[in-house]
Amino acid sequence: MFTVTELAVGYGQHTVLSGVHFDAQPGDCVAILGRNGAGKTTLINALAGVIESRSGDVTLYGRSLQKLSADKRNAAGITLVPQGHRVFRSLSVDEHLRIAEQKRGNTPFTIAGLYRQFPVLDARRHQRAGTLSGGEQQILALARALIGNGSVVLMDEPTEGLDPAKRALLVDTIKTVCDNGAAVVLVEQRVDAALAVASNALLLNAGKLEPLGAIDALKADPAPIIEKLGMTTQ
Repeated sequence: MFTVTELAVGYGQHTVLSGVHFDAQPGDCVAILGRNGAGKTTLINALAGVIESRSGDVTLYGRSLQKLSADKRNAAGITLVPQGHRVFRSLSVDEHLRIAEQKRGNTPFTIAGLYRQFPVLDARRHQRAGTLSGGEQQILALARALIGNGSVVLMDEPTEGLDPAKRALLVDTIKTVCDNGAAVVLVEQRVDAALAVASNALLLNAGKLEPLGAIDALKADPAPIIEKLGMTTQ
């Protein structure tokens, strides 16, 4: 479905990523872990077409997206949920979703369906986004992305700044997205949140992706990853 092959990205003379490759099928959640400064946001932005890559390819259902702009990748089914909440504070929850629906592509997600899946949004549908909590804003940003076009959802550090309760709500949200057939590429620094939803986990280190092993074993004992990366589970 979604395949990344030998992707290389850099700025000027500096190479940030090289030889990046992985794939995701419908319903998969690929978690990409790494320290701050490892290039995780650079990778997500390159996949979304926000920044150009130097070489390699990104394909969706066999179609190369490498030469497409961010807007055209979005139209093809690649949706970016960037770091931070990125909502319009003066618009209501419902207005966010109605605007996104105008660009709706080939997606199974509908406004009515999203309200059923995310009762927290249904309860606040007429509330201004600026009055929502951080976790609720993040869920709104994700729902808005799904209603627009959600074959592949790219998420950049979605748990940043959320308390444990809101992190748990977001984790459940990501599971719902995958259960509905979308593929998620999750860039994350929190090992516990990433492993809670991941079907595959990769380490971004020194500009390259490394496999971290069988996902069941990682979930049973994440301590070696946490210790290696100096990450947190709190």
